[in-house]
Amino acid sequence: MILASIPSLAVWGVVAPAMAFLILFKNTAKFDNEEFKRSYGFLYLGYKKRKYFWELIILYRKLAMIFISVFMSTFTVYVQAICVLGVGFISYLAQINNRPFIEDDLNNIETKSLISATFTLYCGLFYLSGDLDGNSSYVLFILILSSNIIFGVLWFIAYTKEMFRKFSNSKFVEKYFAKRSVKSEDSNSIKEDMKVSYF
Repeated sequence: MILASIPSLAVWGVVAPAMAFLILFKNTAKFDNEEFKRSYGFLYLGYKKRKYFWELIILYRKLAMIFISVFMSTFTVYVQAICVLGVGFISYLAQINNRPFIEDDLNNIETKSLISATFTLYCGLFYLSGDLDGNSSYVLFILILSSNIIFGVLWFIAYTKEMFRKFSNSKFVEKYFAKRSVKSEDSNSIKEDMKVSYF
């Protein structure tokens, strides 16, 4: 089964991301081109211009997790968890040192996401050790649950703020209020004409 997954991992984990990076690297001058945005904007929009490749960094982080779970299946779960913890910690350091997103809110929520995931995994190592008594397990469970609930609330707030910002800056809103303004002016003009004709 592991041997059968190697070709897929090679194609989608190495070749495809490498091709995507080459396309972006050779066309950095076209990032503002509308046609290029429609084709490849999902890879770089939202990131700083110097961090246009960061979506691929996130992809490789996920691939590293898959690699650990598939190709290290012969190791103990404890070893796999430590390796995943290492990936999470490196990702956290990369995030706080680069802050690749244009919006600070997105950088902050990504940082909190990595902290929450790493903390959850770290606490999980204590469960794997098998040395916890009932009370310790309960306290640890509360800590894990609380950290994830707090992150969920923070994520929802950040998401709501971002959606509201995009909606308030959208062309639809501008057109809507422009139409309302035109209608209001037309209405006032009609009222003025009626007053003139009446008197």
